[in-house]
Amino acid sequence: MKRLSVFMLAVLGFGTATFAGSPVGSSKCVYTLNDESTLNGIANFLKTDAEQKETLKYVFSEGERRMERATAKGATEEEASTKAIFFNLGNARAILSEAQYKKFVSIVNLTIYNEKERELFAEK
Repeated sequence: MKRLSVFMLAVLGFGTATFAGSPVGSSKCVYTLNDESTLNGIANFLKTDAEQKETLKYVFSEGERRMERATAKGATEEEASTKAIFFNLGNARAILSEAQYKKFVSIVNLTIYNEKERELFAEK
């Protein structure tokens, strides 16, 4: 029961953490991962140690920087955010255990799906 409640908090944190001020599209996921409260929720859900949490924090902020640099160089927002998400996933795989990584991928997929669904409903 406790795991379920922590998971729900993490999902809610992903969905609401950085709604205002972020560019639209899947790039919201990159900004959401870099949010402090979201990072804390993910770390609690994945049961990371302090070193893993700090490394994830660095990776997420670096992913956001890479996305912003790619956008500044002329890449579309979708291309830049996709590359940033793959950067985050690739580095998270090296940081987390296999079980933690599977949970992390599930959270990222759910977040991207929810953001795209929100955009579709906003268009209607």
